[in-house]
Amino acid sequence: MTTILSQLTCDVPVLNPTRSNCLLLLALPPGMTVENLVRFVQRTEPAKKFSITFIRHFMNSAIIEFESQADADKFYVRSLGIQFESVLSHVKCILLFIYSIQCPNCTILPMKTMKESGQVEFQLPMCPICFLLFDPLISSYFSTCLVGDISDEAFQQWGCPECQVCQKIHQPENRSKMFCTCGENNNLWICLYCGHVGCERDHNRHAIEHFQKTNHRFAFRIDRTWLWDYISDRSVDRTFQSITQAPAENITDNYREMLVDGICAVHQKCDADRESIDNGIGKKIIMRRNEVSELTDQINLLESQYKEALELQNQLTELMQRMNQIKSSKIMVEVGELEKLNAEYKDKLTKLNQKQEMLFQKLEQRSDVTNQVVIDM
Repeated sequence: MTTILSQLTCDVPVLNPTRSNCLLLLALPPGMTVENLVRFVQRTEPAKKFSITFIRHFMNSAIIEFESQADADKFYVRSLGIQFESVLSHVKCILLFIYSIQCPNCTILPMKTMKESGQVEFQLPMCPICFLLFDPLISSYFSTCLVGDISDEAFQQWGCPECQVCQKIHQPENRSKMFCTCGENNNLWICLYCGHVGCERDHNRHAIEHFQKTNHRFAFRIDRTWLWDYISDRSVDRTFQSITQAPAENITDNYREMLVDGICAVHQKCDADRESIDNGIGKKIIMRRNEVSELTDQINLLESQYKEALELQNQLTELMQRMNQIKSSKIMVEVGELEKLNAEYKDKLTKLNQKQEMLFQKLEQRSDVTNQVVIDM
């Protein structure tokens, strides 16, 4: 089953700040074709682009995604509560802004929203008959006879056969057979999400215990037609049932047109502001881009120089390693031995030189003596 988290809106068009450009059109009339829906969407903005995805197993609904937020806003304002061109005159257009979509075995697909907010989103029952319990928010989209009394024909047309809530609330034979697990058959509350039936907090508290386990927010008091919000811990306002007449059509139309004009003005103002900002700071942006380009060139130059320095360092390291290898090789050993021999030969040569000098001195002495002898004679 596909789960769609959407934002609950009021009877009159109200634009939530966190809205997306994707809308859920709930409960299409039976027999409505693709061409009929396309014509219905194009009646206000014939030239705009949009995509439609039909969900047949999901209460015959459709997802409409627009190209821009402005197109989605205009369609929402001009179509919310408008009757379809169908023989079922009581059928009106129910639109909800989609927050996210979750398919079986898939992750949650978030929608593109205007801005983030701290508002807590909650899942709503997707059965059109169950939507009637949220007066005054939804019930005006059906005829007055459907609001107060759900007929068998309306239940057959709109009631979901898989919705346990519809079958238990709107069929008297099932309502009389409802009991709580503790045996209580009075003051019962039914969960609008799964159809769980429990007794009130003044008895055995099975209804509120179900909320604490499942976090199912809304429950319906069967005998008093009373809708309760457990998170807010208060009843949901259903004062719309006391209103017998809808607001005047001209007032609603004027309100729609005012909203559309406001949407157009806001989007035009945003576009104009964006254009003026672009023109005003265009030169500064160009200057900053040039500065960034220059800095990028400098960074690239420094990176190349750094790479060259790394290469030189690697080469120097290799040379040092080679020198260490040469020092530890056999050649260096032989060189050391030769140096030792050289030192020995130097010592011997020094000694020989000393002996030679001594001999020269003796010879000189002898030559002096010989000369003296010759002179005396």
